[in-house]
Amino acid sequence: MRRPRSYPEGHASDPELANGRLVPRYWDAPQPPHPRPFWRVLLQRHAALPAAEAEPSLCALPLTLRPFTDTPNPRGLGAQTFKMGGTPSWAQDPEYYRCA
Repeated sequence: MRRPRSYPEGHASDPELANGRLVPRYWDAPQPPHPRPFWRVLLQRHAALPAAEAEPSLCALPLTLRPFTDTPNPRGLGAQTFKMGGTPSWAQDPEYYRCA
């Protein structure tokens, strides 16, 4: 079983389950310590118009995808770069748990 090492209890990567499923209304419940569900930040209730000038610290660039053959290294890890598909390459080694 692979678990993140540094996430706090109740993190979205470790949700509360009931019979193997998310608890009822999981997506609508507040996510402590925040007062509302995290996904609501994605909604634009009062959409703003674009600023007159572009933000100087951001620069829009095209995303170009090209074929890539991912060859695992001797440890079985794929290329450590941005990629879609291919062999996984974990930043951390997996953790193996043993029941007492």
